[in-house]
Amino acid sequence: MTQATAANLFSAALARRVDQPALMTEEIRTETCRTWLDAGVLCVEQVGIQTYEAACVNVAASQKVAAGRRLPMLVDMSKVTTITREARERYASPGNQETISACAIVVGSRLNRFIGNFFIGLNKAPVPTRLFDTPADARAWLMQFA
Repeated sequence: MTQATAANLFSAALARRVDQPALMTEEIRTETCRTWLDAGVLCVEQVGIQTYEAACVNVAASQKVAAGRRLPMLVDMSKVTTITREARERYASPGNQETISACAIVVGSRLNRFIGNFFIGLNKAPVPTRLFDTPADARAWLMQFA
């Protein structure tokens, strides 16, 4: 994917942005991800097939919501069906540590736990990264990095 293509996909995602004035935050939805800020935690809910192209758009959405801050990230991948090697590499890129201080990954099944363990094992995450069964457990662990 060229940078121009990624920029076009991200622009389309921004057009679908949802503002939540009561929470003073923003939410960005892409085809495979929803990203928002909640109490100092960058929250990401991934769905479907995660390709390199999707990963590029989703990382850009996270950077936009983080707005230059380095935040703990909670990723719910319980609805991910497939993640390509290239997408895993993009998500684990050392450049992401400018936005992420730690990453808690919520898995919803044995398959996703396998994918998560595979992700952590093969891709040396640039920040502390752990798998969790529930968002509450993930959030509790992330608070030490807030």
